Amino acid sequence: MPQAFDLSKVTKYVESNSTKIITMALNSLDGIEKGQIGLYSNLKEDKPLHKLKLNGTVVQPYRVAFEPRNNLFQPSERMLSPKPAKVDIQIDPGEVQDKWLILVSKPGFDPRELPLEKFFMAELVRKIKQELNDITTYNGVYNAAGTGPVDVCNGFAKILADAITAGDLTNVVATGAITSANALTKFKQMWKALPIAWKGVPMKLLASYTNIENYDENYAETRGSSNYVQKFEQSILEASNGKCTLERASWIGTSGRTILTPEGNLFAGTDVLADINKITVQQSHRLLDVMIEFKICFQIADTDAIWVNDQV
Repeated sequence: MPQAFDLSKVTKYVESNSTKIITMALNSLDGIEKGQIGLYSNLKEDKPLHKLKLNGTVVQPYRVAFEPRNNLFQPSERMLSPKPAKVDIQIDPGEVQDKWLILVSKPGFDPRELPLEKFFMAELVRKIKQELNDITTYNGVYNAAGTGPVDVCNGFAKILADAITAGDLTNVVATGAITSANALTKFKQMWKALPIAWKGVPMKLLASYTNIENYDENYAETRGSSNYVQKFEQSILEASNGKCTLERASWIGTSGRTILTPEGNLFAGTDVLADINKITVQQSHRLLDVMIEFKICFQIADTDAIWVNDQV
């Protein structure tokens, strides 16, 4: 007998797992899972970020006297400021049940492993994650009066553009458009723009799937082999002495922007334990109203430690 869509079961599951469900949606964004974007997950207030390199010098000639250096950890004056967001949807329980029945009718599938109420929330989490990853993370522009994922908070495209306009980010490399005919040269141009002090630091070159594929194609045609390193399951930038990995950033989408930065400079901020984080499910005649509330934001910690090209 098919399992009916039992509102009491859905409500009980949501009440017992709301924090877990919201955390799953926010903390599993592609950039966070891959280590491209760091995460502050329990922000109760705005979080000031810090420069990546310590300020001043610490080594000095020996003397008996204790002569400490202060203020090594220099604030960057950049803040993580989570913005409230919501999901309001109305669904037909029968449609959810039909989709679930297709899944559980597969040979060998045990419905007890994925009951209907759990399947329903998993599908919703997948949709929230996809929109935040593919739209908000890079292309978001905060608009409190907006109606979609692009309006939830500022994404990295807006953050970078504002920093460049304000003169806070001056490390802009004029690569022009990157294609399968020039990507090897253009990515190396990005690396050459680094000061020597940064060339000994492990770096990530983040770009769209298309531009990483352009590099791989250009490298194979120019060098006659692949630069893919099986051990690390990724490509290493030529002439970087193994210090720079090339990483596909799904959240950059189709943008031509290339981002070169050490790990720990791009951040997302959430507050998964806040009172605002909640899921409410209510019956509305024959339909079901679902309301989800959470907070999220993105930020660069140190604009002196990031290099971008001139494509947007």
